[in-house]
Amino acid sequence: MSRSTRIVLLLLAALSVVVVAAVGVATAAVYRAGRIDVDVATDGGGVQLALPAVLADIALAVVPTGVVRRAAIDASRDTPVDAAQWLPAVVAAIEALDAAGDARLLEVRSSDAHVVVEQRGRRLLLNIDADDGTRVRLALPLRTVRRLLDRIET
Repeated sequence: MSRSTRIVLLLLAALSVVVVAAVGVATAAVYRAGRIDVDVATDGGGVQLALPAVLADIALAVVPTGVVRRAAIDASRDTPVDAAQWLPAVVAAIEALDAAGDARLLEVRSSDAHVVVEQRGRRLLLNIDADDGTRVRLALPLRTVRRLLDRIET
C-alpha cells in the first residue's frame, strides 16, 4: 500500500471516530434533556406526541425573549390573578421540586373536571379528566419548565 493511500485511510478513520463521538455526545444530550409527552383524547379522537425536550431548549434559545414573555402574558390574560406576581414563587417551587422526591402537588375536583399535578422523578405531570370525555396528559422535565420560566423572568 502506498504512503498516500495510508494517509487517506488514516484520515478517514480519524474522521469516522470524530463523527461517531459527535453522534454519541448528541445522543447523550438528547437523552439527558428528557422527553415531553403530550396525550390528548376526546370522544372524537386524539393526539399523542413524544418529543425530545431538547427541541424546547432549542426553541427557547432561538425565539426572542420578548416573544416568549408576550406569549406568557397573553396566555394569562384571562386568569383572575396577575400571573407575573407569582412568577418568583413558581420559580422557587420548581427549584425545590428538583431536589424533592415524588409527590402529588395539586388535586382539584370540580363539577366538570378532575385535575392532578404531580412530580415523578424529575418530571412534572399534568392529568386532566373532563366530564365531556376529554382527557389530557402532559409530562415534561422540570429542567424544561425551569428554562421556560427563566426566559419569561428575564
